[in-house]
This record gives sequence, C-alpha cells and structure tokens, in this order.
Amino acid sequence: DELVEDILPGEYDLYKLACCTIEPKHAQIKNVRWLSCSQSNVSGMCAFPTEFDGKIPADIATNEHLLYYGCCLASSAQT
Repeated sequence: DELVEDILPGEYDLYKLACCTIEPKHAQIKNVRWLSCSQSNVSGMCAFPTEFDGKIPADIATNEHLLYYGCCLASSAQT
C-alpha cells in the first residue's frame, strides 16, 4: 500500500505537501493479557487469545512511521 493522492495543478506550500499523517501497518488484537512471573528478575509474558492467527504486519521503522507512536530514531552521534 503506497500513499497516493491526487494533487491538482497550482501553487502549494511545500510544508503542507510534505507533512501528512502516515499510519504504519499495525494489528489490533483484543483480549491480550499480561502474565506476571513470580520469580525475581524474570519478565512476564503476553498471553494471546486462541483465535489470534499469529500474523502481525511488519513495516519499515522510519521516523515518519515512528512519529505515529510519538517516538523517533536516535543515535549517539546526535546532540
């Protein structure tokens, strides 16, 4: 699925053309539960419902996609 939009001829603000909301591929899974572990230093686990088919769509982690979740890519070289 590519982002496609018809743009009629005319003058446009580049910022308005470039700043559109991009929604990354994602899955909505209902009735997922977190099961805590009683052992110290051991994480719990997610328990998925039996009807979940195990398929979760993947997408490329770009800053545009991560912005949807309120985060961004960073590196130690950035100040």
